[in-house]
Amino acid sequence: MSIVNKLKGIPFFSELNDDELAFLVNYLGERTYEAGEIILHQGTHGADLYLINSGIVSVHVALPGDIQREATRLIAGQIFGEVSFLTNDPITASIIAVEKSSFIIFYFKVLEMLRVAYPHMAYKIEASIARQTTAKIVSNINRIRDLLKKLPKGTQEQSKHIVKLPVVNATFSDQDTSKLRRDFIDHLAFFSHLGKEDIDFLLEHIQAWRYDQGYELSPPDKSRRKISVIYSGAVMLFIKEKEQMKKSIAVIGFGNLFVQNFFAPELNELATYVTCENSIILEIDYQFYEKLEEINPTCFYAISQVLHCMITSSVYIVNRQFVRINCEYSDVTQ
Repeated sequence: MSIVNKLKGIPFFSELNDDELAFLVNYLGERTYEAGEIILHQGTHGADLYLINSGIVSVHVALPGDIQREATRLIAGQIFGEVSFLTNDPITASIIAVEKSSFIIFYFKVLEMLRVAYPHMAYKIEASIARQTTAKIVSNINRIRDLLKKLPKGTQEQSKHIVKLPVVNATFSDQDTSKLRRDFIDHLAFFSHLGKEDIDFLLEHIQAWRYDQGYELSPPDKSRRKISVIYSGAVMLFIKEKEQMKKSIAVIGFGNLFVQNFFAPELNELATYVTCENSIILEIDYQFYEKLEEINPTCFYAISQVLHCMITSSVYIVNRQFVRINCEYSDVTQ
């Protein structure tokens, strides 16, 4: 079997055509680790992406106070290192081989090259990473919910956010984007890869909304997604069960991105966003974003890169929360 045909059989590469795979295969590496070997160290710079060809690895997350625990295990076909690969930030978890394991390595410098020379290929690869990462997030949120169910009543303190949010009578209103400070908008990370003309183009298709504190951002039409950027204020991400909020796991603040109605339908049953202060949020309809690849590719690929980075960074947030809860209540969750 040729290497190209071998890659075609791996779901991660399923969106790439034969020509793209033939090109990419020249830039992939392979490596094997023995049981017990540390593949990646949390906090260091690595930035390459690892696809497990065979074997099992353990994902360990360290928290302040020398707390470290296994967050999850990954098997053949899964990836790791995706956060640093897409963002070039420090590695967010230590990866240890549970047994002898082999890997296909996708080098960060290759992704940088593709983003410039072949953005359509970079997009396909980043989208594949986002799909796998979303599956990890769903799995780990379910594991956190299982942990919370094990806690006896009264064991876990009631978060003041859960007590105060959401607010039943919280409302929203539309805002005139022309009255927002353009110098603020230009410096938001979301727009950092775009020139003035592209930002002008996007602003013609962006709606701005002002939300009261405590407004739950859960549009009734679950099929309608919104790419949302915080112009002012902040939003909290909550784990929920049966429409009841159980645990706050992240705060999204000024200039940051989130997606209303998420990417995976099952996440709508597991999590929700609530404004934790009065907020103004810039929103792009997801259907419009999908059309951008044809009408304005520069905007499309720039937005896609930010979206995919946001999704992959979320997996560390969820892993960290799982480890923290597991350690804090280890006496009742074991």
